[in-house]
Amino acid sequence: MSREQFGKLLTQGLKSIAALEKTDLSELQYELGREIGISIWTLYKWRKNTSIPSDDRTLAILARACVQRGHMGRQWLSDFLSCTIYSNKSGLLNELYPEGEAIVVTHNLPRRQHKKLIGRESELHDIQMFLSPRHRVGVVCISGGGGVGKSALALEVAHGCHETTASLQPDERFESIIWVTAKNVELLPAGQMERQPTFTDLDSVYRAIADLLDIPAIFRTATQAEKNIIVMRLLAEKRVLLILDNLEDVDDPSLFVFLRDLPAPSKAVVTSRHRIDVAVPIFLHTLDEETAHELVHMETERHNLHISEAEVRLLLQKTGGLPLAIIRTIGRMVWRGSNMETEIAQLNDPKNEIYDFCFSKTITLIQLSDAYKLFSALAVFNSKISRAALGFVAGFEDDDLRRDEGLSDLEVLSLCYKDGDYYRLEPLTHTQALTELHAHPAFERETRERWVKWYLIFTSMYGGRDESEMHLRYDYLEEDWNNILNVIRWCIDESRYEDTVMLWQNIRDFTHIYGFWSDRVSLLGWIIEEAKNRNEWQTAVQAMYDKAFTLTLTGPSSRIEEADLLLQDCWRRREVISPIVEARVAALMASLYIKYHKHEEAHQWLATGESLLCDSHLEPLELARERTSLLYDKGENWFVLGDYGNAHKVFEEMLQQGQISGWQRSIAHAQNWLAYVAILQGDLTMGEQYLRMGWSVAERIKEQRVQAYYKRTFAYYYDKLGSKSEALKWAEDACDSFERLGMPPDMNAMRELILHLKAS
Repeated sequence: MSREQFGKLLTQGLKSIAALEKTDLSELQYELGREIGISIWTLYKWRKNTSIPSDDRTLAILARACVQRGHMGRQWLSDFLSCTIYSNKSGLLNELYPEGEAIVVTHNLPRRQHKKLIGRESELHDIQMFLSPRHRVGVVCISGGGGVGKSALALEVAHGCHETTASLQPDERFESIIWVTAKNVELLPAGQMERQPTFTDLDSVYRAIADLLDIPAIFRTATQAEKNIIVMRLLAEKRVLLILDNLEDVDDPSLFVFLRDLPAPSKAVVTSRHRIDVAVPIFLHTLDEETAHELVHMETERHNLHISEAEVRLLLQKTGGLPLAIIRTIGRMVWRGSNMETEIAQLNDPKNEIYDFCFSKTITLIQLSDAYKLFSALAVFNSKISRAALGFVAGFEDDDLRRDEGLSDLEVLSLCYKDGDYYRLEPLTHTQALTELHAHPAFERETRERWVKWYLIFTSMYGGRDESEMHLRYDYLEEDWNNILNVIRWCIDESRYEDTVMLWQNIRDFTHIYGFWSDRVSLLGWIIEEAKNRNEWQTAVQAMYDKAFTLTLTGPSSRIEEADLLLQDCWRRREVISPIVEARVAALMASLYIKYHKHEEAHQWLATGESLLCDSHLEPLELARERTSLLYDKGENWFVLGDYGNAHKVFEEMLQQGQISGWQRSIAHAQNWLAYVAILQGDLTMGEQYLRMGWSVAERIKEQRVQAYYKRTFAYYYDKLGSKSEALKWAEDACDSFERLGMPPDMNAMRELILHLKAS
C-alpha cells in the first residue's frame, strides 16, 4: 500500500473534477468532506501522503466522485484501489466500468473531413462541459462567419461523444447521436457544388429521429401536436444528442420553440452564422497566426505540397486565418497545379466564389438597412475602430440608437467582430465590405468625406505640439495609427493636399516621439514635392527640415547625404521662414557636421542659431524651449571631441532651460547625457542619480529615442559597476530599440558592447 501513490492519484482525480466543473479545489474538498463526514484538513493530509482512509464507504465515495465527475479512466481506478485495503476492489471496478458490456450508440454521423481539428481545444472543452447531464444548458449554438469551422467543430463534438461512450458513466452516455444539415451547397476547390439538405424544418428533424430510432409512430399521428408530444416524451426518456448544422438556412419558427423546450437529459448542438437566443453561444473567431500556421502545415503535408515560409505568411495575411480559405487555397494549388501568387490574386478578386459562399445570403438579409451602411463604412478602416467613429463615418452622428441597432445586427449575423467598444473585420470580410461600398458610389463619396472629417477632428483633439504630459493624448493616436495612416494615404492618392497637410501638422510631433519614423519620412516626401509644385515654400521648407531631422537620426551615410541636401535647400530659402525655424535649421546643420566630424563648422552653425534666437523676440518660456535643442547639439559636439567637462556644463544648462520651459522631453534628454558623461568620468554615484531621475520621465512620456538612449546608458553603467549580466540585458534591449527605430550606428555600437560583455 503506497501513501505517496494514493495521494498523487487522489489529487489527480480531485483536480480533474475541479477543472471540469470550474470550481475551486478548496470548495470541492469542503463538499466531499461534508459528504464523508471529515474535515477539509483530513482530505488535505490524504493528498499529501500522510495517511490513507481505511473504511470502504469513504474510499467508494472518493472513487465514484473521481470517475463519475472527474472522468478518470478504468486504469486510474484500478491503480487507485490497489493503493487501498478496500474490501471488494473488483466489485467496485466492475460497477463503475462493467466488463464485457456491449454499448451500442446509434448514429448517422458523416465521417470527419480532417485528420485533426486544430485550434478549437477551448471551445471543444466548453461544449463537452455543457453536454454533461449535470449542466442545465440544453442547447449549444456554435456561431461565426462562413468558413470559420462551425460544422467541423460540431462533427468533432459528435464523434467524440460516440468514441468515448465506453469510458463514460451510464447517465453521461448518449444512446443516439443524430446529425442533420440544412447545407445546400458545398465549396470545394473546383467551386460550389449543390448538395441535398437533410433537414429544412421541424418535421424533417422529427423524420430523422424516427428513422434512426426506428419509431415510425411519430408519423402515424394525425396532428402536429401529437407528434410534438411523442418526440418530447422520447427525448425525455432517452439521452439523445441532436446536431443541427447550418441552422441559418432554415426558416421555421416552430423549430426554435422545439429547441427552447428540449427536455433533459437530451441535448442539442446547432451551428449557424447567426446567433440565436435559445442557446448558450460558442462564438468562433478565425485562427490565430500560430494555429493557422499549424493548419497550413497539416494541409500541405496531407497533399505532399511544399510552400515557402514567405508564401505561408502571405497566405495567412490574406486569409486572416480563415480555415476554409486556407484549406481551399492549398486544395486549389494541388488540383489546378497553380502557385501561391495566382491563388492570392484569386482571393483578391471580389468575384471569387468564396465571397459568394461566405457572404451572399447574409448580405441579402441586411441590404439597404442601417446595418448595411455600417458594414460598408467599416471597409474604410484598416483595423479596429470605435463605435463612435464608425457611427460618425456611416452617417449616424446624431442617432446613437439606429447605430447601435445596426451594429447589433452585424454581430448577430457574424459580419463583424466586437472587442469591447471596438469593431473590426477579418481580411476576406473586409474585401466583401469594400465591394459593397464600391457598389454605391454616392454613399461611398459621402462616407469618405465623413471619414476624413472624423480624423481631422480626432488628430486635432489628440495630436498637436509636444508639450507637458502629451503622451496621455498621443496614446489615442498610437492606438488608432493604422487607421490614421490609411486616411492620410487615401488623401495623398486623391491629391487632397490641404487635408494631408492639416493631418500631418496634427501628428507631426507624435510620429517622431512614438517612433513612426518610416511612415514619417514617406509622408514628408510627398508633402515636400506637392508643396514645391504649389509654390508653398513655407510648408515645403518646414517639411524638408522635418524629413532631414529624421534622416540624421536613422543613417546610413546615404540618408545623411540626403539630409544635407535638404538642409542646404532650406537654408537657401530661409527668407520664407521665421527666425525660429531658421535657428532650428542651423542647429540641425550643426548636428550634421558633428556626424561629419567637422566640429569647428558645427560650432559656427550653433553660434548662428544662438544669434537667430536672440533676434527672435520670443517669450522667455519659448526661448528656453528652443535653446534646449541648440544646447543638445552643442553638448554633443563637446562630448564627441572628448571634452567631458564642457559637455557637462552645456548639458547642465540644457537641463535648466528644459526646466524653465517645462519641456519634459528635453529634461529627460539632458539627464541622460549628464548620466552618460558622469559614468564615463567614473562618477557612478552621480551617473546613477541622473539615470534614476530621468528614466521614470522617459518611460512616462513614451519617447522611443530617449528610452533607447537611456537603455544604452544603463548598459554602460552596469558594465562599469561590474554587473555584466545586468549590463548585457540593458545592451540587448537598447540594441533592439535602435534596430526598431532604424538607427544603425547606435545599433552597431550596442552590438560591439554585447560582444565585449559576452567575451568578458
